[in-house]
Amino acid sequence: CGRKADEGEQERPNSAGSDDRKDSCSLRRQGARAQAGAGEYAAALLAYSAVLRECGRRHADASSEVLSWPADDIFAFAISSFHVEGPDAAIGLLRAICVADTRFCIEAARLCRSAGRFAEARDILTGALSRSAADFRVWLSLGLLFSSTSSYSLALRTFIAAHRLDTKDFKSLVNAAQTESNLGLKEKATQRLKHIHRQHPANVEVLLLLVEQFMNLDA
Repeated sequence: CGRKADEGEQERPNSAGSDDRKDSCSLRRQGARAQAGAGEYAAALLAYSAVLRECGRRHADASSEVLSWPADDIFAFAISSFHVEGPDAAIGLLRAICVADTRFCIEAARLCRSAGRFAEARDILTGALSRSAADFRVWLSLGLLFSSTSSYSLALRTFIAAHRLDTKDFKSLVNAAQTESNLGLKEKATQRLKHIHRQHPANVEVLLLLVEQFMNLDA
């Protein structure tokens, strides 16, 4: 009986030490996430790399450890990698978990768009649509991709489709109005922005876009 008591006493400090280490790793990731949010990407990447070295022992490789992190940390790590090391590692990481969470597909496509890799972005988003056709965020992201390649007619139809899937979100309509303006449909764009402004009078972005559109009409 005495020996069992001794073994129990030895187990408790080990458990406490494991919890302390877990809390420390979580706090260090939080610090790295804050650095990434402040645009300090090199410092954030160094901090995340240190976390991987010192906290990643429960997984056989670094990628498995990263995939076990909360989504916000994965995003921050990917963005930091993108700005410091280039697009390949960041996009590869996000694509690896894209099937599990549509948000990662959208972010991977955004990074592809930023890097000028439009065909890859389209592949990612069409794959996401095959799994989540009713997710307006994917349609919105696809519309932004079409806008980036000056495919304005496709972009307009895609933004309208996104809005129909979620009528509470007006970003799709704002993008639709901007696309109509790019297509030369200035009066239609103005009317759309006026409609959005009536529904969201406190939104400064919409107000500024409406003022800009009025100036375009007078030009």
